[in-house]
Amino acid sequence: MWRPLLLVVVLCTVACTAPTAGAPKEGHADLGMALVGSKLAEAHDPHVAEPYLRTIEVAIDHPEDPWSRAAVLASLEALVWRDVPGLVGDHAIVHRSSEALVTTSARLQRIWSGAKGAPLARGLIATALHDLALRVGAIKEAAIWRRRAGCPAAVTLVGPLGSPPLSALDRPSAIPARGALPNKFVGVAPFAATVRPETVYTDACVVDLRETSALRGERAVVVDIDRDEPGRVYVAVTTSNAARLEIGGELVVERPFGLGGSPVTRFGVAEVEAGRTRAVLRVADNADGRRV
Repeated sequence: MWRPLLLVVVLCTVACTAPTAGAPKEGHADLGMALVGSKLAEAHDPHVAEPYLRTIEVAIDHPEDPWSRAAVLASLEALVWRDVPGLVGDHAIVHRSSEALVTTSARLQRIWSGAKGAPLARGLIATALHDLALRVGAIKEAAIWRRRAGCPAAVTLVGPLGSPPLSALDRPSAIPARGALPNKFVGVAPFAATVRPETVYTDACVVDLRETSALRGERAVVVDIDRDEPGRVYVAVTTSNAARLEIGGELVVERPFGLGGSPVTRFGVAEVEAGRTRAVLRVADNADGRRV
C-alpha cells in the first residue's frame, strides 16, 4: 500500500471474470492534461478534491487508454496516500479537512460501484477506501473493503533462498509452480543453509519480508488462488525492490532493478484454469525495502 510508500511492496490480487465489453466512449481522454489540471487546482486550493476524483472517473471510462491505470493511481496518491520524503505527517488531500475526507470517501464508493469493467482500478480504489475506513475507526467497513481489494489474509513466506539477491532472481524459481509445497528449501549458508515455509499474516496487502529472517537474499511470497471456473486474475505489484511475479509458472509482472530504488507499480493479468493456481512473488531483498 502507499501509507509508508518508500519501503513498501504491495501485492494486490483481484480475481474476477473478464471485463464486459461495452460501447466505446466518445471523445479522447487527455489524462495527462487532466492530472496537470488537478495539480494546478490543488496549488490554488489545497482542499479541493474534485479534479482528482473527476480524473479517476474519466480514466475508468477510457480503459483502453494506456495511461488509464496510471491516472487512477496518481489521483489516489494525491487524494489518500501522498508521502513527501523528508517531511513527517499526512500530506494527502483527505487529511487537510474533514469535508475533503467525507466527500472523497463517498465519491470513491460511488466510483467503485460503477467500475465493474475496470478490475485493477477497482482494487486500487478499494485499497484506498480500506485505509480511509481505518483512519476514522470504521473497523467493519475496513474489513469489507479489504476483502474487496483482493488482499490475501495470509501468505507463505520462504527465504532467503539465494544470494546475491539479484543473481538469485535470474535463476529458475525454487518454488514449484504446482503441487504440494516442500517443507524445506536450500537457503543461504552458513546461517540459513535450510529454510522452511512459514505462514505470515498480512497487514492489509503488506508483508514484512524480514518476518522470518534478517538475512538478505531472494524471498518468495506464495499465494495459492482457488477458482471454481477458468478466468482471469488481475494483479498490481508495487515495490522498491527488483521482483518477478509468476502465476502458474509463467512470468506475469516484472519490476526490473534498473527502475531505481523508489516504489514502482506494475500491473498484469493472467488466464488461469479452474482449481488451484500458485502465484509466487520473487523479491530480491538487498535492503532496498523490507515489506511486501
